[in-house]
Amino acid sequence: MEIKRKLYYRLSPKLRRYVRRLYYLPYDLLHPTKGMTPPKGAIFVGQGDYHKQGDRQREELKAHAGLITESDVLDIGCGIGRLAVSLTSYLEPSGSYTGFDVVKEGIDWCHKNISSKHHNFKFFHVDLNNALYNNTHKQACEFRFPFPDNSFDIIALYSVFTHMLEEDVAHYLKEIGRVLRPEGHCLCSMFIIDDDSLGKMNRGESDMKFNQLADGLFYIDQSLREGNVAFPIDRIAPLIQTADLSIAKFIPGKWRTESSLADQKGDELFSASKYQDIIVLSRSAI
Repeated sequence: MEIKRKLYYRLSPKLRRYVRRLYYLPYDLLHPTKGMTPPKGAIFVGQGDYHKQGDRQREELKAHAGLITESDVLDIGCGIGRLAVSLTSYLEPSGSYTGFDVVKEGIDWCHKNISSKHHNFKFFHVDLNNALYNNTHKQACEFRFPFPDNSFDIIALYSVFTHMLEEDVAHYLKEIGRVLRPEGHCLCSMFIIDDDSLGKMNRGESDMKFNQLADGLFYIDQSLREGNVAFPIDRIAPLIQTADLSIAKFIPGKWRTESSLADQKGDELFSASKYQDIIVLSRSAI
């Protein structure tokens, strides 16, 4: 797995997506999809069953972030619509969904297959640099979310901060604090380094083996830092506080246990939110 990951990371973002499409071409030819199910070769984020994973994310947002049928939802790093498709059968017309992503192919698919049929679902392509997904000049730390203050009840980031560096994460947190409504919640899945996870890594008990570099953050591959990033709790907590947010809930992920992959069956294995840590954020009282 480590060798495959390193080889995969050596490819450019566009070439990675091309290789995936080529790899799944025989399957997609034999199993054509229709409606709100993308071809396997077009899915550039996440693994496992597309619809089951989206449904799991929806249920997590209901359980931990207060999602209801009338919520206004922002999905940061929406990919190719996994959560959005699940929400089409849940949100009432009085609710809304907005998603944005740096990969244009995913947004184009969502326009064609989701928002064309569900008019309270909107998607935006944002041309921002990310070494894993998109090579361009504009940096995420320069991007102002194109929404007024206090626009959303629920904000979701599934495995987004996992692929962003500290300056960009700090800026996104400030933007989240700006567009989140006072009673709203933001759910993030990411890797957190605390006494528990660090101790397990040092004892060889964790499934992921991050290495700390000179900047104080932890990475799987220093040649492509955005491949997998883990934040020490004493580095992420001040960024959250500076954004006028607070941690309302923390749920440790299965990555902290070496046996997690062997213990999980089927799509449990591929759930970013089951595998990664979950942090639920709320607006700080002023």
